[in-house]
Amino acid sequence: MTASVPSTCSPEQDLVEVIERCELVHVVWVDAQTSGGSGWQDADDMVEAMRAPAPLVHTVGFLMHSDEERIAVCDTIQEDGTAGGYVHLIPNGMLKELVALTPAIPLEEDND
Repeated sequence: MTASVPSTCSPEQDLVEVIERCELVHVVWVDAQTSGGSGWQDADDMVEAMRAPAPLVHTVGFLMHSDEERIAVCDTIQEDGTAGGYVHLIPNGMLKELVALTPAIPLEEDND
């Protein structure tokens, strides 16, 4: 993976660069979790939470950034770079698998 921090002068240009680079990935990672709410938990609930397995998560999207600490993956970016969807910052220690995906072949236009 070659994604690095974009070095352009605006956030919009940075996101357009991410689209143009088109490094699509499938990430398998272990998620952190919390239990409880705004009140106290009883001992049974606390022990149940302690023993629960950490969830294994699959994320697919644009590899926006990677370095020695983390990766950033975004699922959706508008073509002009003015907005997008969720950005997942995943610490490298939580990564189980990072697979580069092959970009799809563009659809042919139907000229009927």
